[in-house]
Amino acid sequence: MSEKVQITKEVYQKNVYRNVIDTEFSQLIDSSPPPTTSNEDNVDTFFQMYEQLFFDIPQMGDNKSHEYLVEQSLNYLGDNYTNPLIAELQAEITSLKKQIAATSGVTEELTSQLSSLGEQFQTISSQTQTVASTTTTQ
Repeated sequence: MSEKVQITKEVYQKNVYRNVIDTEFSQLIDSSPPPTTSNEDNVDTFFQMYEQLFFDIPQMGDNKSHEYLVEQSLNYLGDNYTNPLIAELQAEITSLKKQIAATSGVTEELTSQLSSLGEQFQTISSQTQTVASTTTTQ
């Protein structure tokens, strides 16, 4: 079962080996010129692919998700970015809070007047009972 393998070795002199052996890494280098694409082409291609893959991308996740894309975009836009819809909703919240505060003042005033009317009613009611009992006893 053993088989003899014969190994041969070619030896070149120091001044000759550069002519025989390619010492450059030319096999590893792509010598063809890179394709010319503009950044605009790349961005267009990205958004075309994004539209095609939109529903295949998970909504939530640490990476490769819509959540990740939103977080990265918001980080890029910085703290000064405000979503117009959010700004509009915050303005509406502020307006509603002012209306509630104004309504609270009216409610407190009405409650105070109602309490005063209740006291007046009790006074009138007791006076009416006094008058009625005095007239019936006479």
